[in-house]
Amino acid sequence: MTVIATVTVPAANFELGRVLSSTEAARIDLEQLVPLGNTALPYFWIETEDSDAMIASLSANDVVENASVVDELHGQSLIRIDWTAAIDGLLENLMDAGAVVLDAHGTATDWTFQLRFASYECLSAFYRSCIENDLGITLDRMHNPVEPAAPRTRFGLTPVQQETLLAALEAGYFAVPREITLAGLGDLLDVSDAAVSERLRRGQAALVTATLLGMGPSPDGHDS
Repeated sequence: MTVIATVTVPAANFELGRVLSSTEAARIDLEQLVPLGNTALPYFWIETEDSDAMIASLSANDVVENASVVDELHGQSLIRIDWTAAIDGLLENLMDAGAVVLDAHGTATDWTFQLRFASYECLSAFYRSCIENDLGITLDRMHNPVEPAAPRTRFGLTPVQQETLLAALEAGYFAVPREITLAGLGDLLDVSDAAVSERLRRGQAALVTATLLGMGPSPDGHDS
């Protein structure tokens, strides 16, 4: 199940953020991120009055092989950076998870990314990698880009219960040993761990009632 997540990462915690912080721009907008094996070619817009000085500042970074102005429009410059080697940290995690960058913008202090993942499992793996690498990532929100489901599925589940159970399964909550905590699952779904726990209990009750007992929807199976 495809999922779209919005995350925030401190600029100082990943290579691209540190490099672009050297431009001292008020805001930077990523135009395109194209994964190419172990490298990436980012294009981004920077508002600047002196593009030559900005290019010199970017080129002074050891990880930058070349920086050039591709286009200029209304006081903004479209910049391309070629990297000297594989980019570690955040961008590597994005590539490993197969994430698609739908939108990204940043300042000297932090960056916000809107990302599309093939499944909750891919998002969960990306999130865990960022935590393990101390990237200081914050999951702001997430949603499934699908049409609203029917009021109930054939197993008596509400859309919210079904989403929660699938997210828990794909994120490894039911694995032995467990791969994600209840609190971590709550972070993925942008709700409290208490809310996740109640959704799981009601959803499991609805499944047992509908499949093992053949009684149809659980009487109290509602969006909790």
